[in-house]
Amino acid sequence: MSKILFILLLLTTLTLATFLSLAFQGISPQLLLGSIFGIIYPEMIEEKGVTVSVTVLEIPKIIFFQDIASPYIFDILVHSLTSHSVIIDWKTNEPGTSQIDYGLTQAYELGTVQDEPPSLNTVHSLTLKGLSSGTTYHFRIRSRDSAGNERISQDLTFTTLTLPDRVPPANIASFKAEGRDRAIYLSWINPPDPDFLGAVIKRSRDLYPIFPEQGVLVYQGKDSSFLDENLINSQKYYYTAFSYDQAGNYSSGALASAVPQTPEVPIVPEEIIPPLVTPLPITLPAIGLIDVEDVLDVKDVSFSVAQGKIELALAEEGIKVLPDFPINLSIAKEKFPFPVKTIWLSLENQLYLLKENFDKSAYEVTFISPSEPGRYSLDLGVVYQIGELKVSF
Repeated sequence: MSKILFILLLLTTLTLATFLSLAFQGISPQLLLGSIFGIIYPEMIEEKGVTVSVTVLEIPKIIFFQDIASPYIFDILVHSLTSHSVIIDWKTNEPGTSQIDYGLTQAYELGTVQDEPPSLNTVHSLTLKGLSSGTTYHFRIRSRDSAGNERISQDLTFTTLTLPDRVPPANIASFKAEGRDRAIYLSWINPPDPDFLGAVIKRSRDLYPIFPEQGVLVYQGKDSSFLDENLINSQKYYYTAFSYDQAGNYSSGALASAVPQTPEVPIVPEEIIPPLVTPLPITLPAIGLIDVEDVLDVKDVSFSVAQGKIELALAEEGIKVLPDFPINLSIAKEKFPFPVKTIWLSLENQLYLLKENFDKSAYEVTFISPSEPGRYSLDLGVVYQIGELKVSF
């Protein structure tokens, strides 16, 4: 702007000097005005005996300014965050394009999103989709005006929401009940899950409690043993222990039972659940579900670890896992031909309940593998509304 002003002042000064010089020599006003406004005259002009040389200086009448300013980005707003998407809004002081570069680092390696079709706006909004849950992303905003001037924002970040934890912890292991005089001593081993918060033990005199809401609360905490007192001798008591995590997920339940007895009376041995259908013989070394009138097949049962993320393949020798390691067993609901009342799993005299998963598509149980290396067999008991079935695998 200062350069343009200087040129205008220079032209005005030169023109005024020429005008005054010619006026003192008696030149006509027409000639004088022509010299100022650029009217073309012969280079040598004679009037009243005076010869002058006129240099015509033309004053610019239209001045063009070039747009070199990029849009100003302001009012950036990150909102509507989910586990897999986010919306980013911003404004510019002049119409511009809408683009966002994003990635896990400041290299913005995941690419660029832009409005489709491209348009020039002062109010902008773009949605990023297909993101990972619980992840921090870097992003920057770019806006370009009609003259091609581009503004790039500083590096910004946002973190997507974490998916709700719907995976329950493993059941407690080695859950045992020992009858004493008017009391039953309970002992167990807590699961290794990092989000394990405690165990709830429920009691009943009729049947094993199937849900944490059923039965009488006996114990809640993170200890590994408890003495249930003030009981009735010769009365059998059924216990179900549910482990739970910080998100409020409960395991399927570990089972134990016992009968309090006076010291003089021999302890009644623990009741063994008799099968209504005798399992077919197992031919070793194969380990798997034995077909019982085509009710269940070995392919109907899946084993996994790492909270169901890694599936274990059944081989001729069974499955191999580390000692004291959580194992998930799952059976799709569609594999059961009749409505199910209860499903239990037996491993080395330890009983576990199976329960429906979150989306009610399968029955699942997570248990801890035995501490001692060896070969172990499992018994699966299914109580249908029309009867009971026991299968060994």
